[in-house]
Amino acid sequence: MTSFSTNSGTNHAATGGQSDRASNHAFHNWMKDAGIAVPSVASPDVAATDTDGIRTPSEFAGQEGDVVSSTMQDGLKVVRQQALAIGQRIRQGTDLDEVCQITVAQVQESLQADRVLLYRFSTENQGTVVAEALDPSWTPALGETLSALCFGANQAAEYGRKQAIALHDVTQANPSPYWKQLLEKFQVKASLALPLWINGQVWGLLVAQQCRQPRHWQEIEISLLAQVVTELALTLQPVEFRIQQQQSLEREHVIAKAMSRIQQSLDVNTIFRNTTQEVRRLLKCDRVVVYRFDADWSGQFVAESVASGWTPLLNEGDRGSFVRDALKGCRMKTFTANPHQDDYMRDTQGGQTQQRSSFIVNDLLNSGLNECYVETLQRYEVRSYLIVPIKQGQNVWGLLAAYQNSGPRQWQEAEVSTLTRLADQLGIAIQQTEQTTQLTRAAEQEQALNRVITKIRQVSDLDSIFSTTTQEVRRLFNIERV
Repeated sequence: MTSFSTNSGTNHAATGGQSDRASNHAFHNWMKDAGIAVPSVASPDVAATDTDGIRTPSEFAGQEGDVVSSTMQDGLKVVRQQALAIGQRIRQGTDLDEVCQITVAQVQESLQADRVLLYRFSTENQGTVVAEALDPSWTPALGETLSALCFGANQAAEYGRKQAIALHDVTQANPSPYWKQLLEKFQVKASLALPLWINGQVWGLLVAQQCRQPRHWQEIEISLLAQVVTELALTLQPVEFRIQQQQSLEREHVIAKAMSRIQQSLDVNTIFRNTTQEVRRLLKCDRVVVYRFDADWSGQFVAESVASGWTPLLNEGDRGSFVRDALKGCRMKTFTANPHQDDYMRDTQGGQTQQRSSFIVNDLLNSGLNECYVETLQRYEVRSYLIVPIKQGQNVWGLLAAYQNSGPRQWQEAEVSTLTRLADQLGIAIQQTEQTTQLTRAAEQEQALNRVITKIRQVSDLDSIFSTTTQEVRRLFNIERV
């Protein structure tokens, strides 16, 4: 994704062409004619506004005999024209990145703001800046993963309950130390954030910021952004649908590929290795493992696919025993988020793993889980995970786990479904392999027994019969004494 500069007049996506520039200038001229400065310093006693409703033209009446002034009517007309012009440019985008880039560039030019960005939520309280139009004098935020607090509310749901959150002067909003640190990092003096709804959820935020000085955001500007957000949502909805369709097709391909390999291979270790690789590629996560339970409900990793830059849990000398030792005291809580005592899994023969279909933690640091659990997972660089049980019939054989180490992650229902279906296939593969192994062993034992009987029949005296029998039985069952 690209960060646009207000000086990049040669970039068509940033300028939107001559007609868009003319429309933007019309908006600026009307603001000046109406006596609205851009930007203007906020009044000292007004620091932030939670705008619960963006007024329609008829709602601007009230102060002067309930009649909308001609100036305001002209302004609303310009706003509608400007929003339509931006919407037309937005619809010319061919993919998600381009649509987002066009939006921020057009809005920045319209408002003459120092920064305009699109922020996409990855969890309820965190997201990433996916597009930015920026005056080159200020620090870029593009690609940064930021707390939702940065724009005036703690969570996506809080933004969803407001039409807009306007911070005219951030110093007057009494920011917490952490929030203040974020604002200072990006030199933010004023901020205006509107929620972007897609498919009934707060997808992200459209944010305008002023860095040079505080700015009192005018209601006419908020109205413009509200209309742009509506245009953007209408454009992004089919784009998101196409992306989801493509992801669905890719998931089905991976599942079909895994099923084919399971049918073609009797080597369960090869199946595990291939499956972890395919799942990590499909989910774009940092680590995928297969974990096998022992008879006492302890366990060990048996397969892993890990992205570069993260410490492997396998093939590192005595790493496997290190993992088991480190997990002692809260071993199964690491995989089940089980709040019970350490011997819970052993005493209940699987506990919650027998009943639950998945275990999800979107953000380990905000999960409310016990300290032992959090500290152990932090040793393995984990920040977020999705885990499903691998079952052999009605019994839990082990776990298939996907981990995000780089930051929090909001695991989607489709991802849970995909991992569950693949875990089911692994369960089938394990069962098939064990059945084949049992049949092979039974055939080998039958052949060995026939050989023993043949040798016994070849001797005539009783002592030789006893000696031959004990030797062959010890060899057959690979035991120390018969």
